[in-house]
Amino acid sequence: MPTLFQRTLVAGVFAAAMIAVSASEPESDNIFRALNDELQRSMTLRLEDLDTPYFIQYAVDDTTVEQVSAIYGALTRTQPSRSRTLYTQVRVGSTNLDNSNFIRGARRGSSELPLDDDYMALRQAIWQATDSHYKGAVETLTQKRAYLKDRTIEDRPNDFSPANAATALHERVSLSFDRKVWEDYVRRISAKFAD
Repeated sequence: MPTLFQRTLVAGVFAAAMIAVSASEPESDNIFRALNDELQRSMTLRLEDLDTPYFIQYAVDDTTVEQVSAIYGALTRTQPSRSRTLYTQVRVGSTNLDNSNFIRGARRGSSELPLDDDYMALRQAIWQATDSHYKGAVETLTQKRAYLKDRTIEDRPNDFSPANAATALHERVSLSFDRKVWEDYVRRISAKFAD
């Protein structure tokens, strides 16, 4: 029976409205701090004379899965597993015309983050993901502009609508899992199939 715990952190920036670390978020939270610091730095990305990002979004799923299984009353598996995944979205151009809604568009990409809360390791992984998505966004916007250059699309809506930033920070949730209790329970339930 798997039990799942997820923690999701989302940070986004629109134009010059930079988000600072909230007073309610502890300075010791290296994931949040690394996301915020990399977000601030990433808003200054520039390749030669190409567009800079006007919107960057990060989300992190920190997941722990506890798995216990048995056959006919005998345990076959009892193990925890953990992963930490970063989802990144980078938009370049402007709200009127950006890299979204075209071939690859402003798709969110994912990459693995270190499981340790080492600030520098987290920053490096976030930087690599952002850099990759930024370069892809610039390339996509260039292709989109070339495609639209010779085409007239009537009533084409803007690619993005500005809105006021919303910030939501929730209390951390910790997983309480008594492996012995669940192993005994799974053994008893699966033993019934032996009859």
